[in-house]
Amino acid sequence: MHIGHLIFQKRQKEGYTLRSLGKHLGVAFSTLGRVERGEGDLHPHARIKVMQWLHPDIPQLECR
Repeated sequence: MHIGHLIFQKRQKEGYTLRSLGKHLGVAFSTLGRVERGEGDLHPHARIKVMQWLHPDIPQLECR
């Protein structure tokens, strides 16, 4: 499973918009949108923030 799909699923489940999640995580909402659509990847610092937010909902992620 790709990280973008995990972000989308949890964001929807918790009622976040891309903007509100971006503000909550300190990551640009446009970046989160690109990652959800599979059009980009997160920089290492942003990836750590997102992974911490996703925990414990993280199955094994596919490597790119």
